[in-house]
Amino acid sequence: MHTTNSKQEMASLGINAAMIGNYSEVSREPLSFKHEESLGWGDVYRASHAAIWNLWADTEQGGIRVNGRAVMVANDEPQEFEDLLYKWRLAVEDTRPHGS
Repeated sequence: MHTTNSKQEMASLGINAAMIGNYSEVSREPLSFKHEESLGWGDVYRASHAAIWNLWADTEQGGIRVNGRAVMVANDEPQEFEDLLYKWRLAVEDTRPHGS
């Protein structure tokens, strides 16, 4: 798993700006997506990233999850992990710092 400690990159992943300083590392790609909301015409899924919390030394072993960028998917589109990851990558690509 590739991780980042860049605050700018964490922001582009959709990590809560008020919380970024609390993480020493965050996975560059989500490990899963959580269904967040049904919109009638589609659904919203929230990316879930592995993270290491600065204050807890043992979280590297057990790990914690942090919410990232949301992905909206129409009802007629596939909603499996690989499909959501593809949409997520497209959304994040435009916001990542150059050279990442």
